[in-house]
Amino acid sequence: DQIGGLLLGVNAGDEPDGPLPARGLGVVLGPTLPGRFAYGAPSVMIVGEPYFLSVTIAALTSGETTPQLDLRLAQDTRESLGADSPASIRPGDVMLSSNMSAELTGDGFEITELTEARQSVDLKGGVTRWLWEVRGTAAGRSSLVMRLTIAGEGGAPDKLVRVVRSVIDVR
Repeated sequence: DQIGGLLLGVNAGDEPDGPLPARGLGVVLGPTLPGRFAYGAPSVMIVGEPYFLSVTIAALTSGETTPQLDLRLAQDTRESLGADSPASIRPGDVMLSSNMSAELTGDGFEITELTEARQSVDLKGGVTRWLWEVRGTAAGRSSLVMRLTIAGEGGAPDKLVRVVRSVIDVR
């Protein structure tokens, strides 16, 4: 399936596209909470032109429904990308912890982090955002892979909790 240039259910290497099991996360990673994300990426880019991509996360709180949180995250993502951005925005589930990282990779792209990869997360409903500037380096269809991880505590390894793969038509 494809929605707005984002492939659903496609593997990015050995990583499934979508949420990963949360079983046992609290044992080595500290407290975790269910949350939502909004990922903004264009489906088409022009070679050498800069585009902004963003992922925004927040915890589900008792005073907000999932559709309300999705709308708030989508608005925040759209604001961070700019009103004229060609990005489509995809919401989804993600497990959150107080320290997380986001990474964007892809062959055929020049990717510049505009925010720190590892950030503190407000687990009371505040928004955490990652932003990248991306340029396609050659024409063709290429994949970008965004990974969200929970930072391990006390020497524990980080835990991958979400993978989103988007196919970009670079012209």
